[in-house]
Amino acid sequence: MRNWLLSSAMAACLLLPMHMAQAANPQLRAIEDGIDLGEDAAENESLTITDMAVNMRVHGLSAEVTVTATLANGSDDDIEARFALALPNDAVVTGYALDINGTLIDGVLLEQPKAKKVFEDEVRRGIDPGLAEVSAGNRFETRVYPIPARGVRLIKVRFVVPIGADGTA
Repeated sequence: MRNWLLSSAMAACLLLPMHMAQAANPQLRAIEDGIDLGEDAAENESLTITDMAVNMRVHGLSAEVTVTATLANGSDDDIEARFALALPNDAVVTGYALDINGTLIDGVLLEQPKAKKVFEDEVRRGIDPGLAEVSAGNRFETRVYPIPARGVRLIKVRFVVPIGADGTA
């Protein structure tokens, strides 16, 4: 197992080899006052994806896809978001970045025990590290906190996916 870790200098992401969903379809869930709004997030208009770019480069029989999203908080309080992206079959996440003070910081891939230790050390130092994971069903998920009141955060996810001779993923 491998992990990513992101703080003001790093990012954390657990990568597990699993089969992925067919389509990349981002989802966003709001967390307010420690309550995960889950499916009710659609009713929470304070958290939105205001901009999303999907770029793809084909290299032979594989494609490198980069998804960049801007998460906006329209409320008067800092909130947390859970960003999820269903990845295509056989996709492998190769990068994760989150903005910190306006600068995108790339995640660092670490083995799970080391990532856990670094994550705990960063939390003890009062730094809120980014934590991302690829779980069953090849669903990329990350927690983004804080999204400042009336502010935005930027997230970037990069993955590689094989494509068939007919151009299908």
